[in-house]
Amino acid sequence: MSAIPLQISLAPLSPREIDLVLLELARQHLPVLRTMRQPHPRGCLLLVELEVALHEETPRWFAERMVAHLWHALGRFVRISCWFEDASETVDGVWLDFEETDYRTLLPAFRLSRRF
Repeated sequence: MSAIPLQISLAPLSPREIDLVLLELARQHLPVLRTMRQPHPRGCLLLVELEVALHEETPRWFAERMVAHLWHALGRFVRISCWFEDASETVDGVWLDFEETDYRTLLPAFRLSRRF
C-alpha cells in the first residue's frame, strides 16, 4: 500500500514535550515531513505532517495505536487530532479527535503493545 498524508495536532505542549513527541514518532519509524509550532494559551500547539502506510489497518486503528504511544511517551493527556487525507474509507479523508475519555480507554488497552 502506498503512503498517505497524515496531519496530527497536539496541544498544549511544552517545548520539552514537543521534543518527546518528535522522538516518539521517530521511534515508531514515522518520518516527519514538516512541523509547525504555534503559541497556545497554556503552551504550544504542534502540527506534524507525515506520510504513513496503513498496510492492513484502518485509519482509526493506526491512529489509536500511534496516539496511545504518544501519550505514554508524554506521561499525560494532551488533546490530539488526526487527519488522514484521501483515506480509503471516504472520499474526503478521515478526521479523528482524541479527548480525555479516549486517553482513559486507549492508554491501558495499548500499554503492552509493541511499537511500530
